[in-house]
Amino acid sequence: LALILWYALSAAMEFHRYGEASGQKHPLDLSTFQLFLHDRLERDLWRHNIEDIKGDKDIPVFSLRIGNGELAQLDKALPPDDGAAEYVPGYLKKGSKVMRAQFRYRGSRHWHWAYAQKSWKIILGGKKFIDEQRILNLINPVDPLPFSEQIVMDLARGAGILTPDYYPIRVILNNAYMGLYYLEGQPDESILRKNRRIQGNIYS
Repeated sequence: LALILWYALSAAMEFHRYGEASGQKHPLDLSTFQLFLHDRLERDLWRHNIEDIKGDKDIPVFSLRIGNGELAQLDKALPPDDGAAEYVPGYLKKGSKVMRAQFRYRGSRHWHWAYAQKSWKIILGGKKFIDEQRILNLINPVDPLPFSEQIVMDLARGAGILTPDYYPIRVILNNAYMGLYYLEGQPDESILRKNRRIQGNIYS
């Protein structure tokens, strides 16, 4: 009974958070409650049965390590202000490389910040780079099949157009698997560096 009550309350709270974040407040009817409850059960069942992703060779794995106090600091400032949001310190691991980094949430639309799987902006410390980039955007995809953007970017890159990176990754936050994200490169001088062009302000 306690488990049933917990799942029922979780589904109702998720519906309430969605309404608050999206600005579309509607009464919770039975069919909508069933939909949110089904999604919650499906997500937990999928996470329970997921295989160990550490050996996945097809999709890179990014591990984020951020203190609970720092996460609470970010959670207090939701929705994030993309122009002036504060960063908190932590560590980023990809493969065998562990790097100091600064983290913050990004994206003002509700699917970026209203759920456990939040979008991130990361600035690597020192002179560290991942794929010749110091600034990374980890995007929580809104579409169930978020491949169209990657296809467009790949076609543009194949035609010789300078484009930022855009490819799927898996994200682990403090040993908790957060699901599939897309890594979006920052549109800055890193695009020039990756394509062996003269460094400079890309907007100029």
